[in-house]
Amino acid sequence: MWHSFLQYIRPLYHGALSYLGALWYRYPSKDMRVVGVTGTKGKSTVVQMIVAMARRNGWTVGFSSSISFSDGQTDEVNTIRNSMPGRFRLHRLMAEARANGCELFVMEATSEGLVQNRHRGVQIDGGVFTNLYPEHLEAHGSFEAYKAAKGLLFTAVAKDRSKQLNGFTQTAFEVVNGHSEYAFYYSGLTSVPATLTGLSETTAFDVRGEILEEAPHHTKMRIYRGGHHESITELRLPLAGEFNVQNALVAFGVGERLGLETNTTKNALEGLARIPGRMEQVHDNLRIIVDYAHIPEALDAVYSELQDQWQNEGERIIAVLGACGGGRDRWKRRPMGIIAGKYADYVIITNE
Repeated sequence: MWHSFLQYIRPLYHGALSYLGALWYRYPSKDMRVVGVTGTKGKSTVVQMIVAMARRNGWTVGFSSSISFSDGQTDEVNTIRNSMPGRFRLHRLMAEARANGCELFVMEATSEGLVQNRHRGVQIDGGVFTNLYPEHLEAHGSFEAYKAAKGLLFTAVAKDRSKQLNGFTQTAFEVVNGHSEYAFYYSGLTSVPATLTGLSETTAFDVRGEILEEAPHHTKMRIYRGGHHESITELRLPLAGEFNVQNALVAFGVGERLGLETNTTKNALEGLARIPGRMEQVHDNLRIIVDYAHIPEALDAVYSELQDQWQNEGERIIAVLGACGGGRDRWKRRPMGIIAGKYADYVIITNE
């Protein structure tokens, strides 16, 4: 009974604090474009891509992600172990970003943060969806509840259909990864226009891509608009794996909706800095790769990429992994162990 009461009161508590934070800091999100990125995996990568694209276009940008925070002047490592901060923190960061002249703020929107109403009082212009796989089932109670939690971002976008900024009208938008089986669920939650992105030789997506070349440290790709058969740009993405190409297409779709210049956006994606913990080679001479894959589907994609693009003949793969800290999502342990055993020659299991 006590646990049920806490489950009921926690969203009200966080929601009230979020509204108070917005009021205290004079609704900073009203004075800049705000884009929220949700999904099971790829959120931090997409946030970093959008930030890089906007900054290359000359914008001052703040952001909040599981990797780091920025007020538009200083990027700091996220040490609070929370991708979507509450208790006034998010509004305070946005207020600092506004004071520093930010035109855009990009934030990760987690399922638990959305359920706890940490986004209340934030006027969100764009909602972005990467993908959806089972996660945090113990916290949400079921996969359907987890799926619905992600949808709260898009209903929040629908409430603020347009925003006047220095003579420019930013209309609400959504960008959805069309490869997900839940793409039409999220794009259909509201009447806000959605841009579908994905890899395809057909014209099924509004922003579509084609992989030309794959290598351990880069992927060469083309990007097309909807029904057009001539590409609008060709670029060398300094990240490996089809999943990163999907992330890049989602980010490119956001750039289109924000009105960023195509060639500058291309240069930003080609010049991406190494993203910590995302297929990151942490030693120049030794082939040691760190990736934050924390669900079975992501782990399978990482090991498959390593086997196809990184592993040379005669080399062995040594996997070092755990499941989730704090004893959460224990159901992941068995499938992640099976996946590691499928690809690796040696598996080292760490203490959570």
